[in-house]
Amino acid sequence: MPMLRDDQVAEAFVNPQATDRLFAQADTPAVRAAICDEGLSRANTASPERIQRFVQEHGEQLQRFPGLREEFERAGMARGAEAIAAARETATTRELGTPDSEKGRGAVGAICSSATPTPNAP
Repeated sequence: MPMLRDDQVAEAFVNPQATDRLFAQADTPAVRAAICDEGLSRANTASPERIQRFVQEHGEQLQRFPGLREEFERAGMARGAEAIAAARETATTRELGTPDSEKGRGAVGAICSSATPTPNAP
């Protein structure tokens, strides 16, 4: 009888030394995919800083999967760009306001919010 259930095997081999032993005995695409999936399930990709921390903490394991480190680095850059875009959207909304309710704080927003819409305007 096996000591680990099938669903526990991948988690047991996230440790680099255990992974090396497993790959020495059973280096198949299915085994690699299971180990990779388990590692990815542990990654917190909510922010560029958390992605970078994961890459630093699991660098040795990531080396065993060609291209995976670069994938995380691209994800970190994308999260950074996403944060910049969200900050710019917030700043623009604050300055210009929104069509529905929020009055803009900037000069253009004040003008736009005080203007009365003209019916049938071209």
